[in-house]
Amino acid sequence: MWSSNSCCPYRTCECSCEKLRKPDCSAGEKLEVAEELMNSAGNPCNCTVYKCVKDTVCVSKEHGVLRPGQTVVQHTSEGVCHSAHCTSAIDPLTKYHLINVSSLNCAAKCEANQLYEPPRDVTRCCGRCRNVFCVQTLLNGTVLTQKPGSTWISKCVKYDCTNTPLGPVLVTSAVSCPPFNETECIKMGGYVVSFLDGCCKTCKEDGKFCKRVTVRMTIRKNDCRSNTPVSGFSV
Repeated sequence: MWSSNSCCPYRTCECSCEKLRKPDCSAGEKLEVAEELMNSAGNPCNCTVYKCVKDTVCVSKEHGVLRPGQTVVQHTSEGVCHSAHCTSAIDPLTKYHLINVSSLNCAAKCEANQLYEPPRDVTRCCGRCRNVFCVQTLLNGTVLTQKPGSTWISKCVKYDCTNTPLGPVLVTSAVSCPPFNETECIKMGGYVVSFLDGCCKTCKEDGKFCKRVTVRMTIRKNDCRSNTPVSGFSV
């Protein structure tokens, strides 16, 4: 400071610590008090001096600054999940914590009849596989796809492609046939026909054959008659 109270000005020194600027730290660094400069000859005013030191973090060009234990997840439109996890291990060269980077193809887990849906929670890596078709695998290895609502019979097994909250699901059940007596059918003049892809049989009558049926009647002959109805057969 210059004094103007005398004819010959003279200079005095006064402390002005507030004019000291704090250093600008880079990514992954933090401000810390430079204790070694607090009482040194280069700091006669004993001002609080700061310096930049490396923080206990992970530093990456792709993912920025991460705290130990923190994980960053990125999703692609192809269903691939890229994960970066800040570990507790320290790199001996950079002195920063190491980042563990991994990739997982979540969509590859889905079957041919499924559609991959990304997770609603963006912090999770993989979503889910939702059914869009029903799949039936034949004995020869052939894979058939069916739309929801489809019903078919194969080898006396009924298949239903049913919609559920998880998507279409294939439900199987045995074909239930009504009671059938083949001997009685032929005796009555009918013939056997199959239905439901040959799984069940029924009796078909074309009207050309006569049937024998049981009837009850009162027999009359002149002035005589039976006291009670008598069972008989009619053709």
